Amino acid sequence: MSLKQVLQATRWAWRRLGLFLLLVLLALSATGEGPPPGALSTSVDRIVAAVHFDFWDWETEAIWGKFVHWLLAPQRYMREPDRCAFVRDYVARTGQIRNLRWQIKMVYADPQVENANAATAQMRAEWARLRDQVTARQPVAEAIMEEQTGLILAQEGLGFLGQPFPPVGVRFTPLPYILIVSPRERIETVHQQELEHGLDLAQQEAIEEQVDNALDVSSLVTDIGGMSAWPAMVLEHPNLAWVLEVAAHEWTHHYLALHPLGWEYDRRHEARTINETTA
Repeated sequence: MSLKQVLQATRWAWRRLGLFLLLVLLALSATGEGPPPGALSTSVDRIVAAVHFDFWDWETEAIWGKFVHWLLAPQRYMREPDRCAFVRDYVARTGQIRNLRWQIKMVYADPQVENANAATAQMRAEWARLRDQVTARQPVAEAIMEEQTGLILAQEGLGFLGQPFPPVGVRFTPLPYILIVSPRERIETVHQQELEHGLDLAQQEAIEEQVDNALDVSSLVTDIGGMSAWPAMVLEHPNLAWVLEVAAHEWTHHYLALHPLGWEYDRRHEARTINETTA
């Protein structure tokens, strides 16, 4: 490697480090006044405390993972056709995992199967093999999609010095559920709370019943397609177009967070509605 290449690589690494530190500073500086003890949000939070999604633990791990990958960035040395093929292969493998998981569940749900563990042993081994492959490929696939999405955004004028700002950030992860609370007499989101992933249907219904009875509201626990943390939480999905659409949707929330419409997202229901419609 020539001296010029070394200097270019060093400058690139320092720019990445500076951007990472800026994002951390923005996250740490985001403060807000807590609700009064008698507020609806406080009451809901107390009810679901045991299954509350720990956002900051997830955020710390995700940002650190992005930072480590930024220092290496192996996708920078891949040709564009290879980058596209890599992403398509990654998404195809997630589809295979999804299908295998469904087949395994069907075997366990079949009352005619006497030994579900034995019947699914081969499928579970294949699932584990694919899961390891996808986990190893995930950082590179995320980085390629981030760069491709960012290039389009910059071309549309949504950037700074030729780069999208804030930068596109995507993290494939099991998504939390979301608890939506509305008054009984009308449909309006007055509070929402993220819950840990993996809740079964009985647990979801129990939470809804407890919140409804305790606070005289109407609540719903439901899935979400993504979450505009940074990096954005995106569900693994075998449809690449859907994945990219969600990534762009969540980036729009990141962009609006730097403008007045985003500042009011958690304070005014009208701003939240406009924000979601815009995204």
